Amino acid sequence: MNPQTPKEYLLRGISYSRSGNYDKAIADLSECINLDPCFPEAYYNRGLAHRKMEELSQAIIDFNKSIELASDLSQAYYNRALTYRMLQKYDQALEDFNQVIKMNSHDWEAYYNRGLTYCKRNKYYQALADFSTAIHLNSDEIALYYNRGLIYRRQKNYFHAIQDFQQIIQLNSEDHRGYYNRGLIYIKQEKYQEAIADFTKTLALSPENPQAYYNRGLARTKLREYSSANEDLEIAATLFKQRNNNNGYQKVQKLLQTVEKQAVAV
Repeated sequence: MNPQTPKEYLLRGISYSRSGNYDKAIADLSECINLDPCFPEAYYNRGLAHRKMEELSQAIIDFNKSIELASDLSQAYYNRALTYRMLQKYDQALEDFNQVIKMNSHDWEAYYNRGLTYCKRNKYYQALADFSTAIHLNSDEIALYYNRGLIYRRQKNYFHAIQDFQQIIQLNSEDHRGYYNRGLIYIKQEKYQEAIADFTKTLALSPENPQAYYNRGLARTKLREYSSANEDLEIAATLFKQRNNNNGYQKVQKLLQTVEKQAVAV
């Protein structure tokens, strides 16, 4: 296709962008704008391409222009909000998510992403409310239960946290995050056998997970299963070292010393 009109450049630019050819997308969308400087969809889609290229300031400029030309373009506010969050400009992001929700109170993704932004500002009660609203609007999205469960766990509301992590397992029994995070709560509740079962399931689904080995080793230490605990912790140490995670490696070494002392004392 050899585009001649602004709309033809727009359509080809969108096609390039969807295929990941962002340089060509920007070129076509810029030509569209040259031909018609008042085409809001062209600025909007060029903003998306700039963001994919991690040219975030340019993306903001384009989203600003698209909103200036079409103040009812909710997706421009939404994507400008996502870009502001990437720039760690959380107040601006929240303002834009507020506008999106004002325009469409049933947009679960806007509530979800506003909740994530509240988390960045350590406003967990507001985030909790947004994740709950998003779940009311879309009860099949695992990310909503995962992030709400993390907040419940942070607040030591273990009953509701477990409910959310169990919902993840119910929606997708192959998602290791449900088992792993439920296992962390079981450790807090001193339910070590249940924790071991969850970390074992986690490792069946994510066998290179050093945190799961570490926490299963911790649970086994609490049950005085020192030989099994030592095996888990040695594997965790190796995996942390391979990832150049010195904090994780040192954490394991400290627990290994505890296991060695306790095993000798038995």
